[in-house]
Amino acid sequence: CCRCDDRLMSAVAAPRRRHPRGRTLLIVVLIVLALLVILDRVGVAVAENQAAKLLQSSQHLDRTPDVHITGFPFLTQVITGNYPEIDVTADDLTVGRANSHLQIARLRVALHNVHVSRDFSSARSESATANAQITYADLSKALQTTVAYAGDGRIRLTYTVEVVGVPITATATAGTLIAGGALTFVDPQISVAGQSVPALVSHYFATLLQSSIPLAGLPFGVQVNKVAADPAGLTVSLTAHGLTYHR
Repeated sequence: CCRCDDRLMSAVAAPRRRHPRGRTLLIVVLIVLALLVILDRVGVAVAENQAAKLLQSSQHLDRTPDVHITGFPFLTQVITGNYPEIDVTADDLTVGRANSHLQIARLRVALHNVHVSRDFSSARSESATANAQITYADLSKALQTTVAYAGDGRIRLTYTVEVVGVPITATATAGTLIAGGALTFVDPQISVAGQSVPALVSHYFATLLQSSIPLAGLPFGVQVNKVAADPAGLTVSLTAHGLTYHR
């Protein structure tokens, strides 16, 4: 009948009703996830600040170190108090003894498997790896002579002396290594352009290169392992096990 056909055509032509319930649920879920991410990142910032204060206090540092807590999500780490890795960076540290100081431009420490108390008053790390950067400018100050990179993992030291009123510039190259927790120099080779090496120069370099620079006083409980020279300076590798820090 015509009336039935009209109803059928109206039903086909009528637009389908949309169901906003699914879209609303999706929007709510996205908002909740965004808030959780924001809360997670805010929590990281607060925790990093507290950890930095703990490490500065426990290591008696002049300035607050930079602390980065790795891993995501962060809130699950807070609940357990266990952190797979915490990275710490401290700048401008002085090591050595009263008569032999050396400036460390930057010390980077990666603390592994760290357990931190809920109030951030103490922390325990199973192990740590680290490296310390020493610039040639700071090494020059410590040795009181000009130091630069000589290539092939060696350093170059320059010294000028007057012989019968004539200034003579001599150079010595040497390798570097760690012995007894101190920076030492090995295999010295002294040269003066086209001239014999004056006794005064030989004595100067012998005295200088036979000495060593203690690396005592490095913070965070890390121990010196090895050293390597490159165009940027010296990189000292360090390790540690079973570290505990208390505010």
